[in-house]
Amino acid sequence: MLLEIRVRNFAVIDAVTTTFGPGLNVLTGETGAGKSMLLDAILLIRGARAQTDVIRTDTETATVEAVFDVAPRGPAAAVLEEAGLGLDQGQLVVRRELSRSGRHRAFVNDSPVTVGLLERLGDHLVEIHGQHEHQRLLEPSRQLELLDRFADAEEFRDRVGDLFAKHRAAKAELERARAAERDRAQREDLLRLQVSELDAARLREGEEEGLRVERRRLQHAERLGRLEAVDERLDALTRLKRKYGDTESAMLAFRDEAATELERLGRHEAILAEQERALGELDAELSAAGHELAKRRHDAAERLAGVTARELRQLGMERARFEIAISRAPFEEIGPRGLDRVEFRLSTNPGEDMRPLARIASGGELSRTMLALKAILARADRVPTMIFDEVDSGIGGRVAAVVAQKLAAAAEGRQVLCVTHLAPIAARAAHHVRVGKSVRGGRTRVSADPVTGEARVEEIARMVAGERVTETARGHARELLGRPASRTRPV
Repeated sequence: MLLEIRVRNFAVIDAVTTTFGPGLNVLTGETGAGKSMLLDAILLIRGARAQTDVIRTDTETATVEAVFDVAPRGPAAAVLEEAGLGLDQGQLVVRRELSRSGRHRAFVNDSPVTVGLLERLGDHLVEIHGQHEHQRLLEPSRQLELLDRFADAEEFRDRVGDLFAKHRAAKAELERARAAERDRAQREDLLRLQVSELDAARLREGEEEGLRVERRRLQHAERLGRLEAVDERLDALTRLKRKYGDTESAMLAFRDEAATELERLGRHEAILAEQERALGELDAELSAAGHELAKRRHDAAERLAGVTARELRQLGMERARFEIAISRAPFEEIGPRGLDRVEFRLSTNPGEDMRPLARIASGGELSRTMLALKAILARADRVPTMIFDEVDSGIGGRVAAVVAQKLAAAAEGRQVLCVTHLAPIAARAAHHVRVGKSVRGGRTRVSADPVTGEARVEEIARMVAGERVTETARGHARELLGRPASRTRPV
């Protein structure tokens, strides 16, 4: 859970520290106040790429620091342990330091780390749903991922991925072995010749050195029938050394390796048959796992489509129809995610054909579709903090109250942060932060402060009425706040 974020010299923010709590947290404030800057800061903590243009004018560095409460045996703690890092009394402090020189740095509990580690940590700490995530919803791979999460099929998909990797490696090895078959006979002849030549030479370790010592002695003794024989043997060893190694040991090792390869080539047919048998077994195993995964997806697709359509109708898309189309590739085209291609389709008006989301959905429809899916999948999400940006785009009235209810439900048992312009959503929060902007000394300054009591009434009244807050708006704000803020903490 995100406990606190500290931002300094980042975009229009000079220095801001704000805290968050469990349950639903909202960030409100006028357009342009800097709410999105706080989310950008959190993205940096998650390992997003750093740009020097976000450093505040007239400063050389910017700093973003976040404090998380982390479960000691959770996945984030496992990533830290793997990296040789630990928690500080259950807390994790992540810091990014940006410099105009481009020498950006990252730290976890004051230890320098790579941005890659921050990305791996971020996957287990914070999930952000904004315009970028809405666009990802249009990608078939993301749609397949959501279906697998609903189908509780991720373990099956991982098994298919493992088998696919083994199958690909085994197939490549077999293809190499088959290609080698063409050169096998020629290679066998060469190896046989080399082994024969080395065996005929009857090499002995240390022989050459002994012969040279004997040659020097024979030269002084003028024994020429033996000196000639020694010279011939030394010439033979020299010729062998040029072909097989610099010493008797190297040449003998070459001979053993050649003999081993020759023996293996003699068993080539048996090895090839074994590789073909193993690949066949992997074929069958991968096919069975792929079809089992496909069955789970097919069984879940109709159920997910039905509940998503109901959620969309509750979110103001009363005529919406939603379906999940699955096409199955032939086994030859299986990949690490199995055999299936998935496409989410939507029809928002009667008489209209179902079309892919990418071809039909407006920004508001995408936001609501994502919220509907997240409301369904919230219990399956393992990430402790979820952030929603612009989830209220294009909605109001009764639908705003439904969206508020969905967000509050998603926040049960976890932390949800939501940037919102809608009073009904803000009123359901357990923790409310108002982001404001002012100009002092010719410089823009941003504040992010928790609001409670009458200050919160005033902020929600502003969201109801706009710039001119009336007593009627204040009354409406109090009515909204009269509901329980969340099950986590009453307002």
